[in-house]
Amino acid sequence: MMLVADIGGTTMRVASGDADGTLREVRTHPTPPAFIDGMALLAAEMQSLMGTEQIERIVIGVPGSVEDERTLVSAKHLPEWGGHDIKGALEDALTVPVTLENDTALGALGEAVKGAGTGFPIVAYVAIGTGIGGARIVDGAIDRNAYGFEIGHQYLSSTEETELEELVSGAAVKEAEGVAAKDLIDEEKWQKYSKKFAHGLYNTLLHWSPDVVVLGGSLMRNNGMRVEDIVAELERINEVIPELPPVRKAALEYPGLVGALLLQD
Repeated sequence: MMLVADIGGTTMRVASGDADGTLREVRTHPTPPAFIDGMALLAAEMQSLMGTEQIERIVIGVPGSVEDERTLVSAKHLPEWGGHDIKGALEDALTVPVTLENDTALGALGEAVKGAGTGFPIVAYVAIGTGIGGARIVDGAIDRNAYGFEIGHQYLSSTEETELEELVSGAAVKEAEGVAAKDLIDEEKWQKYSKKFAHGLYNTLLHWSPDVVVLGGSLMRNNGMRVEDIVAELERINEVIPELPPVRKAALEYPGLVGALLLQD
């Protein structure tokens, strides 16, 4: 058995499962803003899930880039977690080997192998939640990279230093509309957000040249953005790509947890 966790800017999920991607039990909590509280909650839940079973290893998805395979460099939506040795803290508490990986990269792996990207060699996965993250999967593995994939921080203008996720994300919607994204039901506004997002996604298509695009995250569920609106804007602005790749909604309920189970050493 393995233990895995997906630490998001808003929600933390902890689970047990097997290396074939099968989840056994999933527990969900609001993510504590303070690092020490987060580690205490994570360790307690993992101890509970562990029971008397032998644990092969632990894989943790974190919301940002990882340094030296143990430290979260920084997290915009969890500033107090940045710079802390997550791997060391958990290994001391649980005496089980811990692997850290970017949370969106794990979500991408889950969707590429077990979800909407199954069967495509090159998968571009983008998650639009509290922030925006993305990752490129090639032949069932997270593509090599120097410091992670941070497409949400791209600029869409040479005159205004405004990041994509400052225009389109759960945090951006809440700031602009005064309500949480899940409570925004104005279809016309969602179409505008979809168009803005499509421009950032188009840059990603040009850079990554994928066979398929998979869109996940909370803004792609319920009252949020629609694939049809995003595709329509991609088709309108495209002048370079001979044939746009198919764009699909994520299929898995917990792609980050599934990807954590599938991650190879």
